Amino acid sequence: MTIENLEAYVDSLPDWAILDGCFGNTMIKPSDIDGVIERNGNCLFLEHKRRGVPLKEGQRRLFQALARQGNTVIVYWESDDVITRIVLMTCNGVETRGPAESSLEILRSIVEWWFAHA
Repeated sequence: MTIENLEAYVDSLPDWAILDGCFGNTMIKPSDIDGVIERNGNCLFLEHKRRGVPLKEGQRRLFQALARQGNTVIVYWESDDVITRIVLMTCNGVETRGPAESSLEILRSIVEWWFAHA
């Protein structure tokens, strides 16, 4: 995705401070998801990370909860347009693929598999 107007994009981002105090005495904050697709009632959630950026504990728990509900979640890391790691979460568990098992072609094949089965 190319952002055509970066200033307008940044101006449109919500300030989640409006919800401060709504979640009791916790550190809970809203999380974003980079992409979501629905097909025949089945949902695929996509999360992109730059190499070296960890998946935060709260986001990991969110994604695992979505997977337990029957959704599919793909988290992938990339550096210089090279996919370096893929984590696939489904109701059957979590599968992690390291650099030797990760590429754009593998990511695309996982998404195509999901589409065919959705």
